[in-house]
Amino acid sequence: MNSPNSENQLLGLFVGENNRSYYLRVFDEIEQFGGYSFNLWAALLTSFWLLYRKMYLYFVGYVLVNYVIGFIYKSFVGLIFPGTCSGAYCGYSMSGFFYTVIASLVCGMFANALYLRRAKAVIADSVDKENPYAYIKSKGGTSYRGILWIFVFSVVIGFFVAVI
Repeated sequence: MNSPNSENQLLGLFVGENNRSYYLRVFDEIEQFGGYSFNLWAALLTSFWLLYRKMYLYFVGYVLVNYVIGFIYKSFVGLIFPGTCSGAYCGYSMSGFFYTVIASLVCGMFANALYLRRAKAVIADSVDKENPYAYIKSKGGTSYRGILWIFVFSVVIGFFVAVI
């Protein structure tokens, strides 16, 4: 179970069927050359990509960081330009746009490395499990469940915001 071939098999089991060859190639490049690789889908659809790849803690962290930065941004704009922010709306400006682009690029740059880190953590946790292969398979792969939950949550929140 400690041979490189075995590690590739376990990483493949974790990734699942969707894009297995892509991720195994990218993981190998990250381990050989160090650093990071760019994931276009993670950059374009960060929240959804994290949920789809079952990286729920990273999703929560990403959302919290966005809210904190948004709060700081809104407070900063409100202090510098009083009266420009009203209620929950703080005029979307070019700086907000650039923040979004930068956040997407950073997520795209680090996504594969974070995914590899998650895969290795799950594989390491599986050692003391009764059925390590089933554990790896259940923790890895893809899922539309998280995306569905965030969609339902967004609709419910949108409804309450519209009503109130």
